[in-house]
Formats: sequence, structure tokens, C-alpha cells
Amino acid sequence: MSGTFRIKETERIRLIMIEVINVSKTYGKVPALSNISFNVNRGEVLGIAGLNAAGKSTLISIISGILKPDIGAVLHENVNIFDTRSRPLKIGYVPQEIALFDDLSVIDNLNFWAAAGGKPRAASGLQSRDSRIKNALRRCSLEEHRKKKILTLSGGFKRRANIAAALVLDPDVLIMDEPTAGLDSKNRRDILIFIYNLACERPGPDNEPLTVIFTSHQAGEFELICNRIILLDKGKIAYDGNISQMTGYFSDILIKNGIKMNSSMNSITIDDILYMLGSVDDFE
Repeated sequence: MSGTFRIKETERIRLIMIEVINVSKTYGKVPALSNISFNVNRGEVLGIAGLNAAGKSTLISIISGILKPDIGAVLHENVNIFDTRSRPLKIGYVPQEIALFDDLSVIDNLNFWAAAGGKPRAASGLQSRDSRIKNALRRCSLEEHRKKKILTLSGGFKRRANIAAALVLDPDVLIMDEPTAGLDSKNRRDILIFIYNLACERPGPDNEPLTVIFTSHQAGEFELICNRIILLDKGKIAYDGNISQMTGYFSDILIKNGIKMNSSMNSITIDDILYMLGSVDDFE
């Protein structure tokens, strides 16, 4: 008997929540994404970083089902998200802008988005709209603010309400586009810790953790909460892996392109990498 441990194919499929397969997207003659492929496992907190025009927003929109790729596919639990005949998706999307009505209360906003999103599959275990809204309020610590109008909330609680609007359909994947935009340093950190704790919960009937994918422009955010980081550069994946291993991966590439790394760069950050990628014609 071999001592090598092998994951059965059925177990491999169960571990993978999102599968991006050879995805490309072009706007006119400008390529936004070029043959992107990667998997996201259940319970993972994945950060997607990149300079402006690197393809982050396009990739997030495609994974969320908002935008169709020109080529390729995105699978959610092994089902093509663009197949309208498939069962309802459990992917929640949190946009960068606050997608709430200022003059309505928190609970009225959640009622609106719960109704607009339709009925989730029965297997979610939260079949009634009231129970889904109650659960979203609890998970976002908004019970005491449920009757307050959005315009009266602080920036941090507006962000929580924005996330709660995505949680009312009981998603197993939560996709966030710059969820801390416009917040001060304290509120940014509070929201990041909240997101991390949210991902660590196991709220569903199958005791499965939430899978989180998010983008950011803020220094230090990925390092604080991510299990894994994908760096995009000119529509391609420049790096996919653990943050702590980035320095060794990029050192040879940067030196090859004439950018020297000194001893003080042992603790190189994602911002440092992105800045230097902007000076490199091709990371390959």
C-alpha cells in the first residue's frame, strides 16, 4: 500500500466552492482578463489585489454573475453560475458603494433586498424571509439599529448594513468589492475583524463556514485577515498563494527586471509588490 494520501475526486469537488476556468474578457480591443484560472475552497478568505486597470473589478463582477466572460466558465459547487436552469445561486455580492436607501430603516432595506433576491433554495434551512432577516441582523450586530434610517448610521454601521443586505439570501459565498472604502482607520479595522469573524462562523445546517472573496486598495488589509492572496497584473495572475511566501517568489523576478531588493525588504508588503510590478514590463 502506498503511503501517499490522495483526496478522492468526490471529496475534492466538495472542498472546492468556486472554480474559475480559463476566463477571459475584452472591452473593445483592450483585454481586461487573459485566461484566468483558480479555485476557492470552502471557508477560505481570499483577497484579490492589483493596481488600477489590473482586472479586479471585472473578475469580481464575473465571479458574482453580474458580467459574463467572453471565454471560460465559473462554477459554484460544480454548477455553471450562468446556467439559468440551475438551482438558485448562494452567492452574496457587496458592492463598493452603499446599495441601500437612505430614507428607509435598516430592516426595511433588508426586506427590500430579501424580496428582490427571490427565494433561496429550501436546503438553506432558512426558508422564511423573516428568519433570514433576523439572522442577518444578528450576524452583523444590527439588532439595536434595525429601526434606524440608514442616513443616521455611522460609516461603520452603514458598511455592516450593506453586508447584511447580501446575507439575507443566506449565501455560502460572500464577494465584497472594497468593503472598507471611505472608513477611518479604526472603523476599517473593526469591519475587517467583523468580516474575518463572519467567515469563521458555521451558521448553516451543514455546519459549513462562509467563503469570502474581497478586493481592497488599503495597505495592510489583506495581511490582517486573508488565508490567501491573488495579485493581478495587466489581466493576468502574477501571484496566487500565501502572503508570507510572496517575498521569495518575487525576489528573483524583480532582480531579473533590474529592481534590487535589499535586506530591509525581507518584510516586503503587498503594496511594495504592486508598486514594483508597475515598474516591470512583464512578470513572467
